[in-house]
Amino acid sequence: MVTRRAIIAGGGIAGLVVARGLLGLGWDVTLYEQAPTFAPVGAGIMRAPNGVRALSWLGLGQQLRSMSMAHGEAAIRDSSGRWLLRTSVDAFEQRFGVPTYALALTCIAC
Repeated sequence: MVTRRAIIAGGGIAGLVVARGLLGLGWDVTLYEQAPTFAPVGAGIMRAPNGVRALSWLGLGQQLRSMSMAHGEAAIRDSSGRWLLRTSVDAFEQRFGVPTYALALTCIAC
């Protein structure tokens, strides 16, 4: 059987998810990243239901749930603290059957 090989440029969220998925399918994966180390950038990320399902399919659902928290509101503030956006994400869970999770980026580097 021929081993399939993939080269992935970029160790961001998309690159890491693609690498994990291909490894799970038996591919030989080489991932290139220009940064000298993997370190968190920003405060955190929110995983919407489709992202939660994708991570669960990759075998990362339990890890996601153990390192993050489900929440019912998404909000963005500007640098002065003024609200730019506030919205409930409970409707997403009701519609898609999967909660939205918030995850600190410091957990991703673990």
